[in-house]
Amino acid sequence: MSCIVVIGGLIGSGKTTLIDFFYDNDSELFEKNKESNNQKADKESKKKKIYKIVFDELCSLEEQEEMMKTLKGWRNFRSDLLMAAEYFINAACGTECLMKGPLTKRSQKLLAKIERLNDSFILVTDGIFFVEDNFYYRSMRYEWFQMARRMNIGFCEIFLQCPLTTAIHRNNIRGYSIPEQKIRMMVSTLEYPNPRQYKWEKYSLVFESSSEFKCCELIDMVKLIEEAAKNPAEKMLNEEKLEAQKLCSMSVVHQADKILRKIIGKQIVYLKENIFTTEDFESLVELTISIRQDIINGIRSRLIHLPEQLLSNFKTFGIEKVQKEFEEILNEIFENAWQEKRVDLLTSGKGIVETQ
Repeated sequence: MSCIVVIGGLIGSGKTTLIDFFYDNDSELFEKNKESNNQKADKESKKKKIYKIVFDELCSLEEQEEMMKTLKGWRNFRSDLLMAAEYFINAACGTECLMKGPLTKRSQKLLAKIERLNDSFILVTDGIFFVEDNFYYRSMRYEWFQMARRMNIGFCEIFLQCPLTTAIHRNNIRGYSIPEQKIRMMVSTLEYPNPRQYKWEKYSLVFESSSEFKCCELIDMVKLIEEAAKNPAEKMLNEEKLEAQKLCSMSVVHQADKILRKIIGKQIVYLKENIFTTEDFESLVELTISIRQDIINGIRSRLIHLPEQLLSNFKTFGIEKVQKEFEEILNEIFENAWQEKRVDLLTSGKGIVETQ
């Protein structure tokens, strides 16, 4: 399977160097990973086709300076780049592009640049598409995840991390340099992957890039790419959706339990004031508690059906927006169960008497 690999990090952290290293050593890198897993494969299956989408090679410094004058300029450029990249990746994978509408003029120019950047263009079933940018905002990466999801291919993130002094030094010695102040400002805004909070960032890692890259040190990176490729973004989304549904269901049960405990508290106060004997009081308290557990089990197993609109509003807006309605529904369920159990007690001959 194919995979989009976004490479993020500070200016001067080695993003382009890493992509070039993969490009030059792809066979050895993926062969080492096969060997580390005690797998046997012929040379053809070890070969991975590497494609590059490198921001600085698609947008000159002059263009970047011009776009920096307005926020809209950056947004429009990134939108055109995403459009061009999606057409390119679909063409490389031999799949139909699901985007609607023709390419813009700038997207057409960017597509031509991407094709020149990857001169040995061939159709692949297991291509790796390295995308290089700073990606300091999470939203910038999420757009590429959405692309992978539309194409049903893998998605992963690799963030390079090095000391600020190293990044500034590397920036100064290359052919062109970004103002040091901009690099320092980026340190405070950089949003590293957080797979615990954002499930779509499941396949991500942060790599220390102070020293030169070596094949033997990139095994975890290769494993991440291959694992992400085996689990397309669409599948990840389905897993996320199932997990969200599970969490929502657990939350519904939790909130129902809290409401029922309040109902039971009021019921016990009523029983204290209206039941003559200790024996009768204890029997009815036990009955009340058993009803609560029956309702909780019924909601958990879905034998008790709560209104779909209530569940939808709960999931979207939280308990605050549906509290009153939820309490009314559970009160009604409890009262009905209470009356049924009370009748059972009376017909059983226990003779429990309540005051009026």
